[in-house]
Amino acid sequence: MKLRYKLPGEAASRLIEQPLRAADALASLDGVPVEQRFAVAVAAFAQRLRGESAVDGFSYGAIAQLANASRGADPEGYRAEFVRLVRMAETLDTVAQR
Repeated sequence: MKLRYKLPGEAASRLIEQPLRAADALASLDGVPVEQRFAVAVAAFAQRLRGESAVDGFSYGAIAQLANASRGADPEGYRAEFVRLVRMAETLDTVAQR
């Protein structure tokens, strides 16, 4: 995996390279840390909103369930608000399909 990023205020980007091995893969999302599971839900939501085929089998309901199950500590309530946003998109999608 290659990840390139820039720090705020810097002109030059930095590159991180990390080999990914099949042995490092987990059998399910259940073994993934909460922060990463929530990030997967956020990324899946963005892809679903864009209509990307990569998430065709991942409904808004499934995204909301994953996000809700991986909220972790949420002192400001932002993660709960994200779950509500996904549920709202699910409702709008259902109405649009009628």
